[in-house]
Amino acid sequence: MCIRDSTNSTIIITEDSVISFDPAFEVSWESKNLYKAIYSEFIEKDVILVVEHQAKKNNLNYRLLSVTGSEVNSKIYENKAKSTDLKFTYSEGVLFQYVNNSIVLYQLPHFQETKTLTLDQLSIKAPSSSKFSFESPAPDRLLLIIDQDFYLINTNFNIVLSTTSSTKSKAEILSTTKTASKNSRASLFGIVLR
Repeated sequence: MCIRDSTNSTIIITEDSVISFDPAFEVSWESKNLYKAIYSEFIEKDVILVVEHQAKKNNLNYRLLSVTGSEVNSKIYENKAKSTDLKFTYSEGVLFQYVNNSIVLYQLPHFQETKTLTLDQLSIKAPSSSKFSFESPAPDRLLLIIDQDFYLINTNFNIVLSTTSSTKSKAEILSTTKTASKNSRASLFGIVLR
């Protein structure tokens, strides 16, 4: 679930729908999801990205909605992965999707697949467990954590810029993004070691 509160409305994204409430907490609009929402993010001041997954056919529906409830764009892709195997992150017009040891980059707003990177291409050992997370601190950078190993990747040149390991048993990425102005966003990243 993703929640955003602005001066005019509160928008809540659930597995089933995107709902906007006015300041009196009355429903101002609702957009039903085609499938189950598995990822959502406010990507601009007035645009919401929602990724939905259909379990029966393993279809993915990518949607962009305005904060007024109108659909900006959508695209359905067939995908062989279970929703639990999919991970997403977003940075400045690029949606990164991780599935089956590959990272697929989609250029928004048209969800054009621009590149696919495999962990093998990057000489990174595939995760042996579910201890995998990633974030994009910039449109051409990815920070991956696999088990106790950290990788900073340049997606333009398909190279690992830096790598390090931790002796701690668990690591996770914490991040927050705030729209600073109409054309800029401020991001803060941290890594927690336990």
